[in-house]
Amino acid sequence: MQEQDQQLDGVMHTVLNMRDIASTMNDELQDQSLLLDDLDEHVDRTAGGLQKAMTRMNRFIKDNEGED
Repeated sequence: MQEQDQQLDGVMHTVLNMRDIASTMNDELQDQSLLLDDLDEHVDRTAGGLQKAMTRMNRFIKDNEGED
């Protein structure tokens, strides 16, 4: 009986360690998710600005094609 108690204590210790690890992983994933959301927003904004610049550049090229 005492051996079973020791084994159960070991299992309980392992399960508690796993819970702590899972909690830490969850915290890290939440932090990473926030960072990725922020990055996504910046990429979208940059892509929009780049698209506007490309449109202006193409218009400039078209307007100046025959001026050589």
